[in-house]
Amino acid sequence: MVWRDIKADLIAVKKLLLVWLLLISASLFFNMLIAKEQTLELATDRAESIFSLIKLVRKWNALHGRVYVPITEASPPNPYLKIPRRDIETVDGQQLTMINPAYMTRQLAELALSETNLKFHLTSLNLIRPKNMADEWEMKVLTRFEKDSSEPVAEMVTDSKGSYFRYMAPLRVRSECMACHREQGYMEGDILGGLSITVPAEVFLELELNRLHPLIAMHLILFVIGMTFLLYFERYNRSKGEAELAYIDALTGINNRRSFERQFKIEWNRAKRRKEPLSIIMIDIDYFKNYNDTHGHQMGDQCLADVAALIHSVLKRPGDILARYGGEEFVAILSTDSEGAQLIGNEMQAIVENSGIENLGSLVSKGLTISVGISTDNPSKDLYPDELVARADKALYQAKTRGRNCVVYLNN
Repeated sequence: MVWRDIKADLIAVKKLLLVWLLLISASLFFNMLIAKEQTLELATDRAESIFSLIKLVRKWNALHGRVYVPITEASPPNPYLKIPRRDIETVDGQQLTMINPAYMTRQLAELALSETNLKFHLTSLNLIRPKNMADEWEMKVLTRFEKDSSEPVAEMVTDSKGSYFRYMAPLRVRSECMACHREQGYMEGDILGGLSITVPAEVFLELELNRLHPLIAMHLILFVIGMTFLLYFERYNRSKGEAELAYIDALTGINNRRSFERQFKIEWNRAKRRKEPLSIIMIDIDYFKNYNDTHGHQMGDQCLADVAALIHSVLKRPGDILARYGGEEFVAILSTDSEGAQLIGNEMQAIVENSGIENLGSLVSKGLTISVGISTDNPSKDLYPDELVARADKALYQAKTRGRNCVVYLNN
């Protein structure tokens, strides 16, 4: 039973739920994009730090006019370094070879790759050492450096081997670089090539997932809260609507007798507190049974609705209440004295008589008419609410006995 009620509520608010779901999804999507951008920014910051350190080491090497190290299997003479005194021998006979910034960068890269998951690669479009050939991604970036931009490039890329974060920034020719690169035709300030840094994406994706999990959970909670609110709001509105319908006459759209009895108690107590007069008007459609017999019950229903609308239009004050009392009878509660109540009663009788609605079954007129009974009093401990209604009903009976289509006011 509970699930059936929830299902009914879901159907009723499905459009609002769809809008809410779209809003939550859009928010999650944009926040996920922000999280990915933050991951890329974090990876870029780390790569820029590594690049800066490598540049500092290269500069230190170049400023010292390059450095010498013992010739070993790991550090053989560099065949691509064609400058005087590349290889020297110390006074004690030790063989040394010159390590320039490029050679040192390559050795650092090999050491980093063997001991960490970090890979960096020195490359250029104008190579001296063929083994420094750029891969496909590096070639695209180097071409971009040469053509239109020297800004560093940072991307998450995926290939057959996995996902990686790749960063590449240009290296420019400085004055201390000219000794090695003058023969290649470079001028100071030219782009010599680039240094690319590659890191497996797992370390950054794990950080990204750590941010995404609470983000997804938060949006899920927001969706559930919103859905709960919408369901509650729908059920509240439905309950309120059902409660209101219990006090509304389905045919005429005005208050029903149950509503009249509730409102009458409220107005009675208010008038008693304020020591103000309260009036009751009872209205009955003349020869309504004959109207039904002559015009048909469908027209009779329409006649009741039309009369309700006509006499309701006479009521001007917000506190005035009109209800269908039963059958073809109506009742009005007015917070006014006898003079005001009689004025309203006469207007009701006149507006119906002049409405042009036919009643071919009437014995008093070819048009539709009503009889009206009115009673007014000041509520007190000595008078019960039912007595005021009974007095108005008695006045209505006198209006009928006087030939109908008239208004009768009955004093206390």
